[in-house]
Amino acid sequence: MPIIFTHGKKYSGGDPNMTPEGFEKVKTLKEFVPRNTKVIICGTGARHIDVANALGLIPTRFTSVVGSADSLEITEDKKEIVVLANGLGVPSEMYTTLEDESASLPALIFDLPDDAVICAGRPALIMLGKKDAKSGAVYQITPKGIEFEITELS
Repeated sequence: MPIIFTHGKKYSGGDPNMTPEGFEKVKTLKEFVPRNTKVIICGTGARHIDVANALGLIPTRFTSVVGSADSLEITEDKKEIVVLANGLGVPSEMYTTLEDESASLPALIFDLPDDAVICAGRPALIMLGKKDAKSGAVYQITPKGIEFEITELS
C-alpha cells in the first residue's frame, strides 16, 4: 500500500519551496516512512523535492503526475489562482491539470510496490477523491478494486 506524503506550508510564487515551518512539519512524519522502501516517487516542484529531503529520502523517479511546479494561491481579494512555474498566474478554473492527469495517477499507483513512497501535495490526493486532504500529512493508499481507500496516518 503506497504512502503519499504531502508538502508542508510553502512560500508563494512560481515553483515555491516549503517554508522552514513546512519543512519541520514534514520532518516529524519520518516515522511513517517504510523501512526498506526502494521506490520513492517525487513530484517535479521544489516543494516536492523538499518533502523527500525532509524525510531523508533520495527519489528514484520524478513525475509531474504526482505534483508539478505549479502552485495554488489565494489572492488578496480571495480569488484562487494557479501560479505556473514561470510565475504567470491563471484563474484556477482555467487550470485543468488535475482533470487531465486524473487517470494517470491511479494507473501509476496500481503499478507500485506496497512500500512505495510518493512525495507530493494535496492535488495528488484530490485526484484520488480525497477533497479534504491536508498539507504536511501522510496518507496510506489502499487499492479497492478500481478505487482507493485513503487513510490519514498523521
